[in-house]
Amino acid sequence: AKCKGRLHNLQRSRLKSAVARTFVKTGSGKITINGEDPEKYFPNKYLLIDLKRPLDLTGMTGRFDINITVNGGGYSAQENAARLGISRALTLVNADFRKCRISKKRKRVWQIIWYR
Repeated sequence: AKCKGRLHNLQRSRLKSAVARTFVKTGSGKITINGEDPEKYFPNKYLLIDLKRPLDLTGMTGRFDINITVNGGGYSAQENAARLGISRALTLVNADFRKCRISKKRKRVWQIIWYR
């Protein structure tokens, strides 16, 4: 949906017992998780790398402000649920993001996040 020339999008995603609500809007590229920076929220830098993977694959790093609310599960399940929400939101921004080239195969962006 568009609101005053800005893109607003809310996605809900679940993984195991973790639930994430991802709110995406056009902006400067700031990501917050439960009101904190992802670097402070996640104890592991690899979780942060995986969280930003959908943005890196689509070339959308720094174009959207992302606010994520997660609860339940552990850090890994919360990161996976948040990443799934980001991926689903990006596919609504541009349907071509569903198809990304990785090792000469086309897969949906939200499916790529499960294959490491």
